[in-house]
Amino acid sequence: NSNTSPTLSDFIDALPGELKYSTLGTANPNGPQNNFALGNDLIWCDAEIILPFYGYGCDFNMVDTTDLDISSVVGFDSTSNLTVEDIDAATLRIIIDNGLPVEAGLQLYFADANNVIIDSLFQSTSGLENVFDAGIVDHSLPISDPNHGKVISSTRKITDVAVSQELLSKLIDNDSKKLIYKTTAQTSEAQTSQDVKFFPEYNVEIKVSAKIDFKINLEE
Repeated sequence: NSNTSPTLSDFIDALPGELKYSTLGTANPNGPQNNFALGNDLIWCDAEIILPFYGYGCDFNMVDTTDLDISSVVGFDSTSNLTVEDIDAATLRIIIDNGLPVEAGLQLYFADANNVIIDSLFQSTSGLENVFDAGIVDHSLPISDPNHGKVISSTRKITDVAVSQELLSKLIDNDSKKLIYKTTAQTSEAQTSQDVKFFPEYNVEIKVSAKIDFKINLEE
């Protein structure tokens, strides 16, 4: 909650406090019957009500940190004889299947054990890389339809990032131990004030892999 802006509690505090409803009953729907309604007779039901977040928003920010020892990831530990010079090329692949009505930019910062930033992964001029494409939202239905603004299918975006030998060397030399995530998000078509809905069955799958090509000297 403290790492988001606006905070999640701002959304939760806006939950409704009352539920208005109407109902219609019919006695003996299958035809006349010999029965009685007594004063102590009761009617009850079990109901589940889902109230999705509904609306649009821009510039929703989140920052989080996770442990990531670069030396161990690329195999430069105490038991290895590898060096940065042995790397010919390195590529980081990010695969995101997004079922949320949200598009987002991402920046990854490498930091040491004291959270001092060493460098960033994406070098774009905006500082963020668009790695989240919003799920496909159905805006064709009338607003009165309960499925208006709902995600009907997820989208996949694959982002390949070339990691230079210079960056790897810098991270290893400065003992990079942590990865800091920073995202800035907005809902689908927020620029045109299109409302979207968030349901509990939405999900996001993130896969990260690395391809590292090493130089190998073959000696007779």
